[in-house]
Amino acid sequence: MTIKSQKVRVKDYLEEGNKLTPIEALNKFGSFRLAAIIYDLRKEGMNILSHMHTHSGKKYAVYQHVPEGDVKETKSNWMMPEWG
Repeated sequence: MTIKSQKVRVKDYLEEGNKLTPIEALNKFGSFRLAAIIYDLRKEGMNILSHMHTHSGKKYAVYQHVPEGDVKETKSNWMMPEWG
């Protein structure tokens, strides 16, 4: 059995059409450094949008993969995470 790296698991999750926050990445994949993973994925050519949210005075990013050729407005109706 092959164990996927955090980066591969995050990439697969985003490619499935999911949005991801740092707290979700910690809970789902054990990743404390989602921003570093997103940086690496972007460097490898993955198109990922970031949208900043504020919750209880704390700012955090919500990341979403946008497939090549898929035109989306960057200021779309982003949903708050379930806990937000």
